[in-house]
Amino acid sequence: MEQDPRNSALGDQDQPAFGKSPYDPLPPDSQPRDQYSPHDGTSIPASIPLKEDIQQLPGKYLRILTRPGTQRFAMEAGQGQWDIVWLQLVAYAILVGILSYVGLLLSGGLNTLTTASAGTIAVPATAQRVLEIAASLAIIILIPLAFFFWQGILFMSSRMFGGRGLFVQQNYAATLYWIPLGIIGSILGALPFIDGTITLIITVLFGCYQLVLTFFALKAVHQLSTGRALGALILPTIVIFVFALCAFASLYALSGLA
Repeated sequence: MEQDPRNSALGDQDQPAFGKSPYDPLPPDSQPRDQYSPHDGTSIPASIPLKEDIQQLPGKYLRILTRPGTQRFAMEAGQGQWDIVWLQLVAYAILVGILSYVGLLLSGGLNTLTTASAGTIAVPATAQRVLEIAASLAIIILIPLAFFFWQGILFMSSRMFGGRGLFVQQNYAATLYWIPLGIIGSILGALPFIDGTITLIITVLFGCYQLVLTFFALKAVHQLSTGRALGALILPTIVIFVFALCAFASLYALSGLA
């Protein structure tokens, strides 16, 4: 039997042959690995033109959200390139900023401010528009920053648990579910008849589903076992949760003192 040239090229790196690794998410009789393997960067699939990639995004969103799994993410993540990652993030951030601004207008806008010293004060119309635009612009800037911050933490955690994937492929895999879920949540949040309780329920449900999809993405991109993928996801999630809890407790204590 002819030896797989990928295995011989990686022989000095002590990496197992494809189909034999306990962390390999794809069966040995599946499609040839060098067509979409996202695991080690030695044979990344040929990138398709940006225009074609954009046209395929709706179908990819639908497949990832409705039929998630390790093999699905493995097939999609190998096509990840920085141009499509940035294009999705910028377009999504602008859309959310616009929806946020529309939501503020529909809800009456920022017509009042609450301060510790003066209590609730009315905001002049001109200042109100400036604050609303500033808030929308801040959202546009913060969305890519928050995305890369979280993905960077997950990438380092995955490396700690033996991950071998590329950062760009992890980010591309994340955009395929993070962005469509975010768009749906933003549209629902902008509707005036959706109250705070329903918004909170939707946020919790979407957050839990994002964690499930993140598990599949990390397992596929970094070629991790189930236990290692869970560890790579749970460890940073707990750290961020504890940090956020401490921050909110500190702000609550400071507001009480004021």
